[in-house]
Amino acid sequence: MWKDSATIHDMATIIKPLIDKSGNFLTVKCAPAIDPVYTNLTKIYQCVLNLLSNASQFTKSGKITL
Repeated sequence: MWKDSATIHDMATIIKPLIDKSGNFLTVKCAPAIDPVYTNLTKIYQCVLNLLSNASQFTKSGKITL
C-alpha cells in the first residue's frame, strides 16, 4: 500500500542528478497526505521514474513538474 507523499519526494531525489545534468528544474506538487493506493510500489516507481527520465531527456534547460 502506498499512502504518503514521501514516496513521491523519494522519486524526485533519485532522478535529481539526471534532471540537473540536462539543465532542467524539477518542481514537485503534492499534498502532505494523500489517499492510500493499493498497488505494486515497485511498478509505480518504475513508471514514474521512466516518465521523469523521458521528460528530462527531451527537455533542455526547462521546467519539469511532478
